[in-house]
Order: sequence, then C-alpha cells, then structure tokens
Amino acid sequence: MLCLLLAFAAVPVSAAPAQPSREDALVALCRLWNAVRFTHPALASESDASWEDALIAAEPMVERDPGALRAAATVMLATLHDPATALEAAAGGAPATLPTAQEQGGVRVVHLNGYPAIANADAYGKALTAALATPASDRALVLDLRANGLPSAEQIEYAEYVWSQTPLAARTAGEPVTMAGLAGRYFRGFPTESGVTSGDYREGRETEAPRVVTPAPDARAIPVAFVVDARTVVPGEALALQRAAHAAIFSADGSPGILPGEVTELDAGAGLKAVLRTSAPIDPAPVRRGALDAALAWARDPKPAAEVSASAGPPRATIAPDKRFADAALPDEAHRVLAAFRIWGTIEYLFPYKNLMHDDWDAALHAGLADLHGVSTPLEYDLALMKMYAHIHDTHGFMQVPALRAANGAVPAFFARDVEGQPTIVRVDPVAAKRDGFAVGDVIEAVDGETVAARLARLRPYANASTEQSAREGLYHSSVLGLFAGPPGSSAALRLRGADGRTRNVRTARVPFAGVLSLYARTRPVVEVLAGNVGYVDLARLEAGGVDAMFAQLASTRAIVFDLRGYPRGTAWPIAPHLTARTVSAALFRAPLSRVAHGDPGCGDGADGACRGARERAHRCADAAERSRAEGNRGALT
Repeated sequence: MLCLLLAFAAVPVSAAPAQPSREDALVALCRLWNAVRFTHPALASESDASWEDALIAAEPMVERDPGALRAAATVMLATLHDPATALEAAAGGAPATLPTAQEQGGVRVVHLNGYPAIANADAYGKALTAALATPASDRALVLDLRANGLPSAEQIEYAEYVWSQTPLAARTAGEPVTMAGLAGRYFRGFPTESGVTSGDYREGRETEAPRVVTPAPDARAIPVAFVVDARTVVPGEALALQRAAHAAIFSADGSPGILPGEVTELDAGAGLKAVLRTSAPIDPAPVRRGALDAALAWARDPKPAAEVSASAGPPRATIAPDKRFADAALPDEAHRVLAAFRIWGTIEYLFPYKNLMHDDWDAALHAGLADLHGVSTPLEYDLALMKMYAHIHDTHGFMQVPALRAANGAVPAFFARDVEGQPTIVRVDPVAAKRDGFAVGDVIEAVDGETVAARLARLRPYANASTEQSAREGLYHSSVLGLFAGPPGSSAALRLRGADGRTRNVRTARVPFAGVLSLYARTRPVVEVLAGNVGYVDLARLEAGGVDAMFAQLASTRAIVFDLRGYPRGTAWPIAPHLTARTVSAALFRAPLSRVAHGDPGCGDGADGACRGARERAHRCADAAERSRAEGNRGALT
C-alpha cells in the first residue's frame, strides 16, 4: 500500500547490525522457519518434508558463518517459489516505469512496464487508470502485466492496493463477478503425527466469504486477456474474470505469477526481517501457454482453449516424521538443529500452557542449540533434547529417546516411592531382596557412590514435570532417566538406612524394566470395601466397562475413596454421571486455535508483536500518512 511505502521512507537507515553468534543466528532462522511452517499456504502440513529439506540445506551456511544468516534465509525461502514471501528489502524492485497503452487493430493493449516506487506512486496510479480507459471503438482489452524485474515486497503490496482501487471487473463484465476466495491455514492444537488422539487436534484451511463485484453503470462487457510471468503481480480481478469466462490468462513461462493473498511481517531477530504470505487463492490459477501474440489472437477471437494448471512451485511432500527420521544413528548437525526447531515451534505456536512455563522458551532454544552442537553420541543427543524440552514443565510432555533407553533400561528389583521426602522401598522381588539384603521400608541414601540429593540434582534438569512432586516420582520410577536405573547387566551399589536407623551397603543386580513391571502395580483388589464401610476404587486399573459394576458393589457404602495414584483408563466420563443429580461442568480443556487467514497471523504468545496482520499495517500506514501531512504543514508554516 502507498502509505506503507511512505512509512518506510520516513524511517532512517540504521547502521548494519553486528555479526550474530551461532546460536543467535540459528534462533532467528528458527523463528523464520517456524513462521512459514505454521502459516504459509503452500505447505501441505506442519511436517512438510520439502520445507524440512529447505532448512537442512540452508543450515550449514550458518554453521560455517553466522554472518551468512541472511543468505541462508534467502536460500531457504527460495524453495517456496513465492516472491510474496521474502526478506525485507531483499530485492531492489522492478523498474519504476509508468503503465502505457496503445491500440492494435481494435484492441486496447496496456503494458504495465514496471511497478511503482515511492517517488512516483501517485503518478503510477493515475497512469494505470488512464491506460485502462478503453474507448468504445475497442472491442477487447489486453493487459501485459510483465515488468523487467522482480518487484520488491513493498511494490507487491502497493500493486495489490492499486488494483483493489481499480474497478476493472466492474467495467468489463456485464454481470456480477465473484472474486477469488482466499484461504489460510489454521491449527486446533497440534495434530498427531503418528498414532491416535482423543483431543480432536487438527489442521486445515480456513476460507473467507468471496466478494461479489457488481457491474458499474457504464460497464461494457468485453473480453480481457492477461499476460503474466513468474515476476508478475496478478490482480484478483484477473482470476475472477477468467473464472466467469470473461477473460483468459496467458503465461509466457508457464508460471501463474504472484497470486493474490495477504502477508504479515516478522522480525525474527539478529537483523532478520521478512514479509510472509499467509493466504492464497483457494483454487489453482489455470493459465494458457503463450505471450502477447497469443493473448492478442484470443482477444480478437475469444474461444475455449486448453488450460494448464500452473503451480507456484514443485509439489509439497508430507511424510510422517516417525517414518522420515526412523534412523537411530546420531543425526548430523543440520538434522539436530531441525529437531530443536520443530520442538520450539510446536510449543511456541500450539502449546496451551505457555503462561505456566515460568521459563524463557527462547533462552531454552538458545541453550539447547549450544548443547546439541557439542554432542558426539546418540545418548548425548537424547539428553540435550530432553534438557531443552524439560523447560515446558509439563508431565504430559513425553519424548522417545531410544539411545537413552538402550543405555539406561535396567533397574533394581524393587519399587521405591517418595515417603516423607525420601526415596523408600515399598515393594520388592522377594528372591532378590533375600539374596542382596534389601527390604521394604529401607530408605535409599546413595546410589553408586553418589548421594540421592546429588543424583536428583544432576538428573532434575532433564525431567519434564509439572510439579516437583511429579519430578521426584518420575525419577524414582523411570527406566530411562531413573534415580536407580543403569545399563543392562550392571549392578547398583546402594547405601540404605533400615528401620533401626542403621546404614548398610548392598549391591544388587539391575534387571530389564519389563521383568519387574509387576512391582510397579498395586496388588490389592481394584474395588473393595475398607474398614468402616468405606469403598475403595483403584482408578489406575479400573476399566470403563467395569464402572457400573463398581457402583453396584459399593452402593451401600458411606463413602468412596478414588485412588488416582497413577494414570486413569478413560473412566472419568462414565463415573461422573453417577456423582451428580444435575448437569455440571466437570472440566474445561484448552486447545489453542492458531489462525492465519485474512491477515490474522497465528503467532505464538511469545511473538511480542513481531507478527502483524495486514489490517494493523493499514492502520499504521494511515497514522504515518497523517504524520507526513503534519510534517508538511509545519514546513510550509516555517
């Protein structure tokens, strides 16, 4: 828009930023890559394999030289084949030549020639209006929209604005014309990438209601032909007139051109700023092969012709990440960075509890990238990702860590719980206990020569937990990151304090976790009546199909204790109706809705105003124009 160009012109040019560090450059690249991942309409999904490949190809440029951040981002964005998505001021722009018109055998031929610059913006708009004024003697209109150069982001935006102010469709069609509808992507939570989910999380396309253009009083229905190429800003009127069979679009190079859509601005940090497309026409833009001569021939004799559905780029690919990255070997640097980027973006855009994280998620990414840079084994790789992910502080945040599980998948043959703040053995394998000298009630003070307090402090940064109690329970029980876990075939050296207060040292073999799994399950009945006529229900073992029988068994008890020390089996929904005589709200579930259609970008809570929609830019432009007029008035008075 013109006002946007004026606003840019009023901003003084600042000194070039200092070269960023490796981590600062990668954090900026991460923000840009994820903004496209979750907003750009060309991507098939958030796990678009082609877009992941674009990052993998560009990331080594930053590794070699963090100062090459801008070049790496340009290479990455180029894979989208979308000039509307580009770094700010990435191109100098097309020539600022004004539109011209000529008559060729009863056909009005308009040559766009170039795109507007700040200096000639007003003159450009007037010249285009004059060029489109078709005399009554002309029976057709041909618009050669090609220009000798790729338009800058500002020129693209202004060109779209100029076309929106030009009633081309209203003047050249004798009936109402429906403008091409735009669609943008939306996310309701994070759609599952493998397996199933009960949360109805999904991503899709959101469309706007198409606008209908009614004929102007002086409308004259004539055929209109458009000539485009890959550097052409295609007006919405061209798509609308073609779909209404009033026009034809010819492409000189097979490209549909730069199609209509809305954009948003992103300040990714480290001096990296970009304009990103957030919506695009719902249907592909069919074009006909040919240039000006073909367009003139059709304008003189309009008739159906073969159309080619042009694409803005190569087809995008969707491959489930668990299939695409199934190799358990240590990934190379670029793939390690990709893993961190995917984790950061998923939380940044779609995590519903960012306000409860009490950690700086950007700082977690920065530290995680440094940790990943130094890893040399799959085990170190797993730990680096776990440490980064633990900053979300959510026990529901699970991670598959095959190397860590293989290296740490054995545990002693007992089950310990937190009792009065101390890890205490509560169930044992009787054979191992008798053989090695441990018993129920023993407090564990040290493991393999390391005090429990020191061991917990060392492991705690890797434990993803909502509360400290949950973290301790997880560290006591885990076969992956457990307080007592170790390599298969190893033994644990324990210092124990017995019921008599004396300490003793024992050594016991670690066994595969599956071999002692029964120790982790309660053995009392799932449903029983306790002393005092109180019912007891173990929700970790009660199945949904047993709920009615459970209530029948406990119908005469004076109270029921529901034991939720464990993970329930979906019984909340059948249990709840038995506990109330009226309709109540039992729980409210939050699912973040990220919308990017119609200039409403779904930036994460931490965007800090970096992402702004087209409507906000319009208001900002109006303010800039008003300030410009005020400055001019002050100058005149002085």
